[in-house]
Amino acid sequence: MKGQMIVSVALFAGATAAWAQSDSGSASLPPSAAPVNRAAAQATTLSTAPAHTTSTISLEAILKPTKPRPFKVDLYHRPSIKQANFIDQSGQVGSYNFIQAKYMLTETQSVGVRQEFGYKFAKPGSEAKATASDIFVSYGHSKIAMLPGGVNFSGNFRVYLPTGEDSNFGSKQKGALLAWLIASREFGKFELGYHFIPVVFNNSQDSYIDGGVEKANNVAEVYQFVDGTYKLTEKISLSQAIGTDNYWKKDLAGRGPQRAQALYIESIASYKLHDRLKLGASVINNANIWDSPNPFGVYRADETSYRLIVHANM
Repeated sequence: MKGQMIVSVALFAGATAAWAQSDSGSASLPPSAAPVNRAAAQATTLSTAPAHTTSTISLEAILKPTKPRPFKVDLYHRPSIKQANFIDQSGQVGSYNFIQAKYMLTETQSVGVRQEFGYKFAKPGSEAKATASDIFVSYGHSKIAMLPGGVNFSGNFRVYLPTGEDSNFGSKQKGALLAWLIASREFGKFELGYHFIPVVFNNSQDSYIDGGVEKANNVAEVYQFVDGTYKLTEKISLSQAIGTDNYWKKDLAGRGPQRAQALYIESIASYKLHDRLKLGASVINNANIWDSPNPFGVYRADETSYRLIVHANM
């Protein structure tokens, strides 16, 4: 489940924030989470000719709803490959994906349910594999309060249900609680945000076996980062995020929870092809600071990944 947070984080994960926040109206875990849908809606065109001629309706007018939609569906696909695997061409490309249904209670509040799953593409000597993650239900509020200085405070609150393959056959973590809190402010074309994401895990056991090695389950996680997004045009934006991922694991020696920490850095470029379709590419680095056999280093080949992002909503 920790892997889901670091990115799902969303989705998010970071400047992924701009993608993962589809729940709150502002970030998933994420993966990360600056407010989305900030660009002005493109105008529709509808031209009506005299009766003796043919009327024409643009594709934009057909696709864009005439009234706000209380029910929405999001589809997200993010293939990625580690730098080390890209260099030696020996690694397996994987992807993080989700489908989400959301109901708008008001213009700023929503409830939703999301199913996440991972997919590993086949390569010589291995098979393709899809793995379902835990389903979560959520409540999002894109404008909880307006703080002094024009800072918008928003949030998303999630309850993870133990429905995934790992929860039942791997770590056997039986659910989790997550809060994604965001303070953001716009400065013209630039937006600055701070994301604070605490997670508490419910464990049915202290450890699990992975590849013949005993590994400790996570007890809690605190993921926080700052991100900035600059809109070059109405369609193109650039984002940069930096923060830390702190997590506490069960100690197999009985000494109490043991802390580990990683530095999170992500750079992302996004393009809004349509109001309902966004494309992006990013470079993400999760550099282990504690609990790592390797010395600390930024953008190590085995800790850096390249990602593509496709996010559609309807």
